[in-house]
Amino acid sequence: MLGEKIKSLRLEKNMTQEEFAESLCISRPALSLYESNKRKPDFEVLKKIAEYFNVSIDFLLDNNIKDKTNYPNKNNSSSNEIDEEVEVLVDMIYELDKDDRETVIKILDALINKHK
Repeated sequence: MLGEKIKSLRLEKNMTQEEFAESLCISRPALSLYESNKRKPDFEVLKKIAEYFNVSIDFLLDNNIKDKTNYPNKNNSSSNEIDEEVEVLVDMIYELDKDDRETVIKILDALINKHK
């Protein structure tokens, strides 16, 4: 789950929750809630986490992706703007349960493969 991935990435960098929360400009209790899956980060925080660890948002959200090296952050420059439509889609996906998110991922994969 997302919380476990965030915690694992943080621990790989030997960071405390306090240190990581500070780097994200959020509170330590908020980070704790994210890591324990009691709360989900909003899109901006999710984007900061992905950029900090140089991984994609896909890697963070998809439980089937275990190897972060195959899913680097395609947006290495924090100055790049994310398309508003993508942000809306991510917010919508957050509202879905796990099974529905997996269905969305399969649909997106099929669309991507259709255009290759």
